[in-house]
Formats: sequence, structure tokens, C-alpha cells
Amino acid sequence: MISIYPTIYHEFQCKTNRCENTCCQLWTIDIDEPTAKRYHAMTGSLGESLRQAITVDDEGSHFVFSKTQPMCPLLNENGLCKVVLELGEEGLCDTCHMHPRFYKYIEDLELCGVGLSCEASVELLAQNKIDERHPLHLNVLYDDAPLHVNIAQRLVGQLTQSDMLRVDAQPVSWQTLQTKRQKGDFQVIRSGWCADFNHPMAFLSLFYSKSPDNKNGYANAEYDQLFEQALKSLNEKERSEIYLKLSEKIQQENLALPLFQYTTPVYLSPTIMGAKKNPVGVIYSKDLWRKVES
Repeated sequence: MISIYPTIYHEFQCKTNRCENTCCQLWTIDIDEPTAKRYHAMTGSLGESLRQAITVDDEGSHFVFSKTQPMCPLLNENGLCKVVLELGEEGLCDTCHMHPRFYKYIEDLELCGVGLSCEASVELLAQNKIDERHPLHLNVLYDDAPLHVNIAQRLVGQLTQSDMLRVDAQPVSWQTLQTKRQKGDFQVIRSGWCADFNHPMAFLSLFYSKSPDNKNGYANAEYDQLFEQALKSLNEKERSEIYLKLSEKIQQENLALPLFQYTTPVYLSPTIMGAKKNPVGVIYSKDLWRKVES
């Protein structure tokens, strides 16, 4: 699993009312369906303001700004968003919450960035002196076994399509790879992992700060608290709700990017009975029997 971001991705912060070219004007914002339902059902003065600002058509709900009304009506007299002030950033629709962040997909690779239509993004790039003449240099570390070399070379080829990146590939032995991973001595490292048992906690433990399987160094007190709560809970419904919250946190913070999945073809004779499909791909010989034609 590899997650790749420019340095400024995690440094980005909206300038709100200090922005001279605010994105809260002169465009149409599509509102995702779950948020639209929440807005339409919201009570109070904010709910009323939201419904007045929303345009509904056959394609869904939108905030539509025009030359006659260029600014978002949800900005207060100080140029601050009423939704954020009352509900926090979590109250925004997906577009408003993520803009100007974007994700580009090249085959099986996802590159994350912040759009240069945003004043704050441009300022961050200028501060870090990253442009086409001064690209970001990345070193990709990977196992030198033939299969892993093939996968890594494809990733490097995809990354170098960007003029903002210069990528060096560094194959090393398996032992060296493990040593550098444990020390955190890398920029980008290719990792593989397979669950030992079919359960959500097998994957979710990869981001639990106290887990020996946490090789990425991620540590979050809220995530740890939820994970430990799931371990202690005897209520299946409660555990399922916690698993969902943990999964959402992984997605929101872009902690993992699955790139490659191994497959093993299995051929069975038509006379072999008892083979059952299961999530871990194991065929138990105790269940097998042969059909004999009389």
C-alpha cells in the first residue's frame, strides 16, 4: 500500500475571508445526496437558509451562483461560512469539504494534490519552490525480487508522467527493505500485506498505534480509542458501527492506497465435490470428495 501526496497537501488550509479570490462565488456546486437529504431535513434558521440557497433539478441538488448573485448566500457579513461556523467542516457537502484537493487516477495509482485555482495552494507551492523547473524529487524503495521489481517499475512509470515529479527507483534486498521500513528511512516504500483471518479488525489493526503490524507510523488518539472500544465490546451492532467509523477515518485521511492484489488460479476436476468459496481462498481437503460415475 502506498499513499503519495505533495508536501503541501497536509499543509493546506483555507484562507476563508482573507482570500482575495474566494471559491465561494460564480460556479455551480453539486451537493452529494446524503448531505442534500440532511440539508433538506435540517431545522432552524440555518436549515431555512440552506433550503433557500439550494436549487433542485433532475440531476440532484446544487448551489448555483450567477452574475446577479455571485457570492454564496451562506456567507455571513464577515465573509465566513455559516455552515462551518454552526456545524464545523463535517457539515459541508463533499465538494466544499474537499476543494481544492483532487485525486488523479493513472491505471491503478492515485495521485493526490491541491488545485492551483486556489490562492492558498499557489502560495504554498511558491513557498516550497516546487514547479516544472524545480520538481519534487522522490525515491521509491522496493524489494528486488523479480515480481516486485515489475510492479515497482510500473508505479515509477506512472509517477513520472507528472512534470512536477522526478522519481528515482531503488531496489534493495528484502532484509534491507524491512530494516529501512522499521527505521522509517524512506520517502516512498512499496508494502504488501495479507490478512491472517477474515475479520475487519485484521485490516483496521494496521493503523492502531500499538499494533506490531503498524508499519506506517500512523498514530491517532481517537482512532486508538475507537479500536480499543471495539475490542472490549460484546455487542455485535456496536462493534459494526465502530468498524464503520474506523474505516471512514482511514478513507478521510487517505491512509492507505491499495495498488495490487495477488491472485492464485485454482483448477478443479468436475468430479471433485465439496469445494466451497470463501473470502480467504482456502480449500479444506476434509470437505472434498470425488463423484464416481457408475
